[in-house]
Order: sequence, then structure tokens, then C-alpha cells
Amino acid sequence: AYGRAFGIRKKMASLASSKSFGTTARGEPVVNYTLQNESGVRAVVSTYGATLIELHAHDRTGKFDDIVLGYDNVAGYERGKGYVV
Repeated sequence: AYGRAFGIRKKMASLASSKSFGTTARGEPVVNYTLQNESGVRAVVSTYGATLIELHAHDRTGKFDDIVLGYDNVAGYERGKGYVV
């Protein structure tokens, strides 16, 4: 719908999936949702406070990599300060 509203006729392919990220110390399940567009840009967002876990994109030299600093599991986010030092 967005593409049509702005005259974009190109077919927009995307991919969405989900995967368990573990449980909080209080026993609440946390799920990561992965969204990917046709260019390969991929974002992983957690249900733990809508935290951006990963963002894979091209840098200015064309290298494709995760550009978000973060933790490997939900326990790291619970212990952390909301940012990585």
C-alpha cells in the first residue's frame, strides 16, 4: 500500500520470522522478530522493551554487517544499562 501511494511500482518482497530469545529472570518469554527487505537489510527486534537487537546493513564501503552493539541473550539486557560501554 505504501509503495502504491507514492507511485512505486516495484514489487516489495520482505521476510518476517520469529525466534525465542529466552526468558527473563521473572520467567517471561522473550521473542525476537526478524524483518528483512529485498535488499537484504535485516532488523531483529525483541519483545523485551522493543529492543533493537541487530541491524544488518551495508556501510559506506559496501560491507554488509551488524551495526548494533548488544548482548547475546536476554540476561545481558536485564543486567545491562540499556547501552553497551
